[in-house]
Amino acid sequence: MTIGERIKELRNALGLTQPQFGERMNATQNTIGRYEVNIVTPSSAAISLICRVFNVNENWLRTGEGEMFIEKDETLLAKLSAEYHLGADDVALITAYLQLSPKDRANIVRSAAIITKAMADGQSDS
Repeated sequence: MTIGERIKELRNALGLTQPQFGERMNATQNTIGRYEVNIVTPSSAAISLICRVFNVNENWLRTGEGEMFIEKDETLLAKLSAEYHLGADDVALITAYLQLSPKDRANIVRSAAIITKAMADGQSDS
C-alpha cells in the first residue's frame, strides 16, 4: 500500500471528505486527491502535520507498519478535532491554551466572555 492509499484509508477511517480533511490541515481538496492517487507525494512537513492533527502514527503513515493511530493523551484532542472539524490552527490554539497556567486561562476566559457579550449585543442591535 502506498502513502497515498494510507492517507485515503485514514481519511475514510475518520469519516471525512477530501475537502474536510484538507481544511483541517490547510490544504485544498485537489491536494488531498493528488496525494491519494499518488500524483504528488506529501512533503515531510505535510506528513508531520497529518500526524499531529489526526493523531496518526508517523511510522504507519510512511511505511504501513504499526497501528494507524497513536494512543496517548492527545487522543482526546484528536477525537474532538474530528468531531468538531477543527483545523490545524484550532488545534494549535487549544494546545497552547491548555499549556497556560490556571491564572492565565482564567484571564482568557474572562476576555472571551467580554468579547462574546459585545458581539451578542452588537447582533441584537441589527
